[in-house]
Amino acid sequence: MVDLGDVPVHKGGTPFQLKADLSRRMLAELQKGMFPTFSYRDWADARDQVTVALPGINIKPELDEFVSCLANLPIYKFSDFKINLLHFDFGKHVLKAKDQKRLDAVARYLKSDPTVKQVVISGHTDNIGRRRSNDKLGKQRSKAVKDYLVAKGVSPKLFKLKSLGERQPKASNRTDKGRAENRRAKVTLIR
Repeated sequence: MVDLGDVPVHKGGTPFQLKADLSRRMLAELQKGMFPTFSYRDWADARDQVTVALPGINIKPELDEFVSCLANLPIYKFSDFKINLLHFDFGKHVLKAKDQKRLDAVARYLKSDPTVKQVVISGHTDNIGRRRSNDKLGKQRSKAVKDYLVAKGVSPKLFKLKSLGERQPKASNRTDKGRAENRRAKVTLIR
């Protein structure tokens, strides 16, 4: 018999919760074929000792699969998602498939990290066309990104949208390649 530790037990639908380290230790004991047992005083008058055992019968294959799944989960780091650049076709504000895939990962990250306090999205254009039209297109691009993330379950309260139009080019607008780099939305996560 191995004593894994004490946990408080409360009357109700969820009588106890295990912290991560104790949960892992209990799972390891189940894998070894042990029967983790919880003992506590009954809730009626506390005179009787109640003991509940978790049998490990037939749990090993499923538990092994669970442990393997945990080991293969991606590890999300803030630095991997802090700044994201998405590019658009000329005159468009429709997200490309590869950018949607990136935003899917950003949405998963945002839902897993409560320390992110704001998502700033700035829409940019190349310098072709009128400034007012480019400002409008930049706004449409930033809104398209926000709408996509909100549809994926990210809180709309997190967002701050900006349109910088053609005012902050990333590359020279003298070449097709440079203009293509300037047609973008920048998504910045702020803690």
